[in-house]
Order: sequence, then structure tokens, then C-alpha cells
Amino acid sequence: MPRNILYKLGLIVAVAAFSLFLAYPPEEQINLGLDLQGGIHLVLQVVVEEAVAGEVRSDFTSFRELLESEGIATAAANLDDDTTFTITLPRQLPPLRS
Repeated sequence: MPRNILYKLGLIVAVAAFSLFLAYPPEEQINLGLDLQGGIHLVLQVVVEEAVAGEVRSDFTSFRELLESEGIATAAANLDDDTTFTITLPRQLPPLRS
């Protein structure tokens, strides 16, 4: 065989041997994360009363801002409790005819 092929073959064998050495499992144990140890159990709970109250407050604010942006005056705007709000529009009388 020509020498050039022997050098190439030797280099291929050396790279393969080095790759096998690196791929061999290490002596020390690798610490697995929770996802690899079998997972975790996570429970999320929603406090419905707080969620509803947050939505009502958000809707109340959005509705008031919408009325203001449209130029609609409000006589009163009250957040009654955690589940209701009241927006009172001023009573506008029709113009008098003579």
C-alpha cells in the first residue's frame, strides 16, 4: 500500500478510537434533573372569586374608558362589589318644542 493511504487509514483509526474514548460512560454518576428522574407533579388552582373580581374590575375600567373616548358623559360610575358595577348615564331631556 502506498504511504499516503496508510497515513489516512491511521488517522481514521485514531479519530475513531478517540471518539470511542470520549463516548465511553464516565466513572462518576450524572445527576439527572426532575424531568429525567420521572417528572414532577404540579397542581395549579384558581381562586374563582378573585378571578371573577379581577375580570369585573378590568371590564369596569375598559367600559369607562370606552365611554370617555366616545365623548359620552357619565353621571356616576360605581364598582358595586366583586361581581357587579353600575354606570349611570345622565338623563337627557328632549328639546322643548314651542
